[in-house]
Amino acid sequence: MSETWRLDRLVLQGFKSFADRTLLDFPDPVTGIIGPNGSGKSNLVEAIRFVTGSRAQDLRGEELKALLFHGAKTRPPQGVAEVRLELSRGRERLVVERRIEGDRSQLRVNGRPTSAKALALHLAGTGLGRGGYAVVGQGEVGAVLESPEAQLLAHLEEAAGLRPVAEAVRLTEERLAQAAALVEEREKALKALREEVEALAREADRAKRARELSLLKLRLKRSLLLARKEALAEEAQGIRFRLKALEAELQGLQEAMEALLSRKRDLLAEEEGLRHALEEAHLALKEREGLMGEAGSLRRVLQALDRPPPPEPGPEPPRPEEAPEALRARLRALKEEILRKEAQVRRAEEARRRYEAERARYEERLAARLEALKEREALRPEVEALEEEVARLAARLREREGLEARLKEVEAQRKGVAKERERLHRLVESGADLHEGPRRVRGLSGVLGVVADLLRPEPGLEQALEAALGPRLQWVLVEDEEAAKRAIAHLKRVGGRATFLPLTLLRPRPSPSPSPSPASWAPPAPWPACAFPACRRRRCSASSSGTPWSSRTWTGPSPT
Repeated sequence: MSETWRLDRLVLQGFKSFADRTLLDFPDPVTGIIGPNGSGKSNLVEAIRFVTGSRAQDLRGEELKALLFHGAKTRPPQGVAEVRLELSRGRERLVVERRIEGDRSQLRVNGRPTSAKALALHLAGTGLGRGGYAVVGQGEVGAVLESPEAQLLAHLEEAAGLRPVAEAVRLTEERLAQAAALVEEREKALKALREEVEALAREADRAKRARELSLLKLRLKRSLLLARKEALAEEAQGIRFRLKALEAELQGLQEAMEALLSRKRDLLAEEEGLRHALEEAHLALKEREGLMGEAGSLRRVLQALDRPPPPEPGPEPPRPEEAPEALRARLRALKEEILRKEAQVRRAEEARRRYEAERARYEERLAARLEALKEREALRPEVEALEEEVARLAARLREREGLEARLKEVEAQRKGVAKERERLHRLVESGADLHEGPRRVRGLSGVLGVVADLLRPEPGLEQALEAALGPRLQWVLVEDEEAAKRAIAHLKRVGGRATFLPLTLLRPRPSPSPSPSPASWAPPAPWPACAFPACRRRRCSASSSGTPWSSRTWTGPSPT
């Protein structure tokens, strides 16, 4: 039969009514403590309960402060209480200590900090601890006898020394249940991720189809715009040529008009001269008529001179004052003058006809020039509208080219996002994104995350960063040393290993050490520690240029 645990010593200080350090030894198998009411007998039992893990509510107190020595008339109150219990089993010793300081209490087993669950494992089989049968208070015997079957079975297991085995079975069952719940949770998360991936794939397909249709629409629109632009450009070019021709023609018309105006002035001057000539011709005609009358008179005189004398005598006719030869000469001169006057009249009439014809041609050409000017002025708004249309199409073409460039950028970003989504999907599918230890501490208080989740590398540098950091990507970043210790204790219970980096120990390393200690590590520069969001929150003093860092690591399940 294996030996049982023995209570060897109880040490109290500052606990309830024990202000001074009090030491009680229990050398005999049975020890009785007697004393008057209020001497502290119940406080000794409560001290044993307290040091073995009971709560303040189980010890007639609402909070831990109620278990401190509150003072007396001659003694001031104390803010610290400590109880130590020493047990032995053969050569094996077990020392349990519990200390109260303010609102906090700390448990130690054999000098090392521990948790309430770990203490329960150490005390398994001793009958001590919360709900243990070894401590039965006043009026609790009936409660023990009337306990439920499960509690009685627990008392029997502890009395028989089977409590560690039963506790191990219970912990194993709890771990299996937690593992099953974790597996179910991961399956649900994986199912949700698959659904999300499928939805994203469908959305990506729809976006790709929409992008292809949009691109096709843009191409068709571009083709139409280019065709329209070319047609308008050709039309505008034709109009420009026509406009230049019209301008040249207008210039010619203006020059011709100036020539016509000059010709008109010449014709007006000539008309004035012809008018004078006509007047002179009319005067000449009148003079001709007078000359012709005079010539007729002379002709009659000559005829009279050439006739023979009348048969009967009569009075002698009057003799002309001039001789016949002179009259004939004068007649010839008159005829010649008449011919000259007639020629002059004919020339004046011919000049008048030429003037009328030239004037008609001038008026016709002037009307044609005016019509061309009107047509040019009518075409000017159309030309301006076409030029505005060409400018607008050019602006739209430039805008379309900008949209195409933006579309290419969006497409490149979409491809990058798709690659990253594929990589994450592969990690989720394979379960290789995190090792067992980092997975088990995720979600604990004070755990900020693993390095791989906190780093934000530039696009395209992911593989290079993974190759450079290697297993360091699985290191866990925590707020402080206490968070690291809690995570290590958790890994002790559930199993697994992990490396922790407390933020409180991250500091710039002044100079590289030739022989670094095993508890320190300095990653090669540049180390992207300042990319951690939590590190930025704590105003890390490292420079952004990649100052090396040194840090201490903890690896569970090591006790330190």
